[in-house]
Amino acid sequence: PQIPLVQSYIYRTSIGLGCAADPVITAGSDVLGVRSTSVDGRERLALTFTSNQYLTQSNLLVYGMFRWASKGIFLGEQRHFLNVDVDDWLNTADHYYPDGHIEYTPGYRPSPAEAANLAARQAALRAAYPQAGDLTYNLAFNGSDADAITTGACAADGSSVNLTATTRCLATSFRWLNHTYSHPELNFTSYAATYAEVANNRAVATALGLPESSNVLKTPEYSGLGVYSDNPDNDTDPPTDHGLTLSNPNLLQVAQDLGISYLHGNMSFASHVPSCFNCGIRHPLNPAITVVPDYPTNIAYFTTTPDEQTAFYNSYYGPNGKFPFWSQNLTYSQMLDYETGQAFNRVSAGVANTNTLHIANVRDYGSGQTLLTDWTDQVLAKYTAAYAVPLLNLDWSAIGQYTVSRTGHFEALAGGVDAVYDRVAGTVTVTSPAAGTVQLTGAQAAGSTTYGSDALATVTLAAATPVTVTAVVRV
Repeated sequence: PQIPLVQSYIYRTSIGLGCAADPVITAGSDVLGVRSTSVDGRERLALTFTSNQYLTQSNLLVYGMFRWASKGIFLGEQRHFLNVDVDDWLNTADHYYPDGHIEYTPGYRPSPAEAANLAARQAALRAAYPQAGDLTYNLAFNGSDADAITTGACAADGSSVNLTATTRCLATSFRWLNHTYSHPELNFTSYAATYAEVANNRAVATALGLPESSNVLKTPEYSGLGVYSDNPDNDTDPPTDHGLTLSNPNLLQVAQDLGISYLHGNMSFASHVPSCFNCGIRHPLNPAITVVPDYPTNIAYFTTTPDEQTAFYNSYYGPNGKFPFWSQNLTYSQMLDYETGQAFNRVSAGVANTNTLHIANVRDYGSGQTLLTDWTDQVLAKYTAAYAVPLLNLDWSAIGQYTVSRTGHFEALAGGVDAVYDRVAGTVTVTSPAAGTVQLTGAQAAGSTTYGSDALATVTLAAATPVTVTAVVRV
């Protein structure tokens, strides 16, 4: 594959006559990486360019180098995921225009035809990128704006009488997340009000036949989890991160009472960021509930066309924007390339957390194109140009459970898990002072799986009890 080397010092070299090194990375006739074997049999790998954890080439190369050095056997794993939430389904979005004004009423709401178009574009993306053949958007819905629920036939082609009828017809085309009934902020709501928001939305899901992830809740604007404005009368004030200990206790009690295990958090808030990779946060006020953070995107919640998105983006990040980042205003294609590059870096690093966009981004702005599917298409294109392994797409309950298992994995490592590879016997023996579970790449055990050419095993440990599994060594 082609590996982009950017923002690096590159030393262009060649292999001298009589040198036994093998080139592993080249740029034309120049050699940028070599592998060699020392006289005592040790293998060595050297790259002649700089890198760091923020650069695409690091995500593309470092895991492979580590797997090479370890012969594919190590505690942990790496897989690649792309999960995308679309917030506020059945609701109405504010609408931003290229001249900078915002329309609040009537705003924007997808038409039945645009709902059908989203399903068709999702199917087209699956077909165009077979590695992402399971791609399914997660639609976070607000049931209070559901139109009268009809009992007659709906039309998947978008010719139904309203969005709700089309949604019912497309129920199995997407995954569904409870985003509360009427989209209120839940920072200080009472138990009764919070309960009604979650339960009433569940009732809408049942009436529409939406297969909701019942143990997951995505609160509006990630509210109720300790991040809120100290001046609630001023909507323009930035929120303050007060920490999870100042979460709404009524929200946590409702979640427990309704069987909710996972609450969406936001990677933009420091208190929502887990301490380990792909982990969740056991809520400090209720450890039975795990906070699993999302990645917001810079595809704005209220833009529906490339012109609107570009105008908004430059008003924030252009040279004269609120938060100047670029030396010149970007075009739509430039903006999309950069923003999807950020998402691709997360995907290539193995991040399982979902990316958040909104209903305004599903507008058909011409020939079936949408901001949402433009974004998805470019992330998929970048991925398939670099990887041959599948791009995984999990339902939200599975995402939550995966973060729980990863949290347990890192806790076990911190607790003193030890793994010993026996080269002669072809085994790995894992022990731990305390009970726990770890992921082990390069091993076969009961229930082990594969990802690409990697064997992946989950090893359940009793305290001070060795567990031996079969090693799968990379040659």
